[in-house]
Amino acid sequence: MPRPVPVFEGKLVTLRPPNPAEDAPGYFEMNLDKPSGQLVGRFFLCMENREGIIVIGEGNRISKPFWRKGHNREARMLLFPYAFETLQADIYETGAWSENENSIRSIEAHGFTFE
Repeated sequence: MPRPVPVFEGKLVTLRPPNPAEDAPGYFEMNLDKPSGQLVGRFFLCMENREGIIVIGEGNRISKPFWRKGHNREARMLLFPYAFETLQADIYETGAWSENENSIRSIEAHGFTFE
């Protein structure tokens, strides 16, 4: 049985389940710019059990006008406690294309290492 998806509120973003009729189909959670109500992009988590190790995989895409404004950082900070405390994750994974310097800097700023 699927878990209900919680809503997370930050200063810049609201992370919530999508409304396919109003948003885009196939997204797990949407990233909204709270001051304007504009869609910033998408941010989603998936969970996998790897031989007893709970791994959370993160994916996101942020629209260019919102790059380097703190939305991605705030979304991660809202989701880390959920992933580790609620979902009991052992590992939280994310990634970036090698030429995406902004994403790489953001990932490293959160303490991730590249393997």
